[in-house]
Amino acid sequence: MASMESCWELADVRLSTVRCGEQMVFVNLRFGQENHNDTSNDSCLFSAVIKAIARATDIELSLIQFNVRQVNDHEVEVHATIRSNGQLTIVTGIDNDIISAFAKVVVAAVNRSLEKNKTPGFIPGC
Repeated sequence: MASMESCWELADVRLSTVRCGEQMVFVNLRFGQENHNDTSNDSCLFSAVIKAIARATDIELSLIQFNVRQVNDHEVEVHATIRSNGQLTIVTGIDNDIISAFAKVVVAAVNRSLEKNKTPGFIPGC
């Protein structure tokens, strides 16, 4: 198995203000060199997603837990439980591939964090 540093890495998580003052979250995950086409190494994927959520929301890495399940022949569900400041947040991402489902979880977690923390400029729905 490749080391964590050489498998999945977080390319970019950034917040950007868009129309209506809403905060938009952009998440890009990329492959490291050794595992370019290998999506079977879940521990690497989990590591990248956990880092993404932690960086974007200032949550300790150890406070994020994942469950992954196949919903049907076409969809994967990623379920994240995040403990922060004594509160429990649960976010879910469902998509036809695990990478997109994980990206949705990161976006949902960051949006939930912005909403809970009343980040200036965050307007839920315009």
